[in-house]
Amino acid sequence: MLQHLKKLGPGHPNIISIHDSFNITGPNGEHTCLVLPVLGPTLYKYEVDTNVTFELPDLLSVPLEQIYQMLGPIKKERPRFFGRLQSAHPPRRIVEAADFSGLDLSALSKIRLIDFGESFFRNKPPSSLGTAIDFFPRSSALAIRLR
Repeated sequence: MLQHLKKLGPGHPNIISIHDSFNITGPNGEHTCLVLPVLGPTLYKYEVDTNVTFELPDLLSVPLEQIYQMLGPIKKERPRFFGRLQSAHPPRRIVEAADFSGLDLSALSKIRLIDFGESFFRNKPPSSLGTAIDFFPRSSALAIRLR
């Protein structure tokens, strides 16, 4: 969907735009990777679905030290596995998500809709959705239960 929206040209300012995409093939199959803009925290703590995020200021113009003050240091660790491994190719390291607790949210005013993973064209609806109802955004789950 994001690739289709990119072909249409500049879109709505609150819809995320994709910069690029590429495929990689690894031991666990082929994966499509999306190159997206750097975005801020979700609005989850305000009880808004997690597919809505704050837009950060242009980070290219922010000194690196200030970025570390806002987001904290990069934390990565070697994963430890207990019991039997489910895959012959586990990750070599895990990089934690950015910690936005040092970010002044009052300075952020723009939001972006980011998740189009289960989107489809109106004239080509899927026979079923690939997400269990327990993981649906609240608004979608409510709409389905009312039908």
